[in-house]
Amino acid sequence: MNAKVEESQGSVLDTAIWIAAVLILVGGIYAFYHFSAQPGWQRALGMIAVFGISGYVASLSLRGKSMISFLMEARNEVRKVVWRQLKLARQVDDQLPDGGPQRSSQSGVANAPRDPANNAGGHGRRSDC
Repeated sequence: MNAKVEESQGSVLDTAIWIAAVLILVGGIYAFYHFSAQPGWQRALGMIAVFGISGYVASLSLRGKSMISFLMEARNEVRKVVWRQLKLARQVDDQLPDGGPQRSSQSGVANAPRDPANNAGGHGRRSDC
């Protein structure tokens, strides 16, 4: 019974923390538009500060703490991966029969044919405009 009381107090506190974080974000968005006469760099700097403060407040909750630990573990796992060096990657790509992977900007499929009627020269512009 004592564990349920502590759990409900924790969930109430977490809910209050998340509400505070969302209110900070909403207040920052309101301030961004309210001070539209100010230079854009000042408003952008203010929004960056608001995101940082809101993120810090959200990180005080149980879910926020678990998210931070997850991100730290993910970063450690990425560091453990043995990545190919650029020189080695180029050598391997040059040894492929077709000269390496070539991606089309249209479909993301390797060596996809281009339709000249829909894509004028591959620049994203239609030829009939």
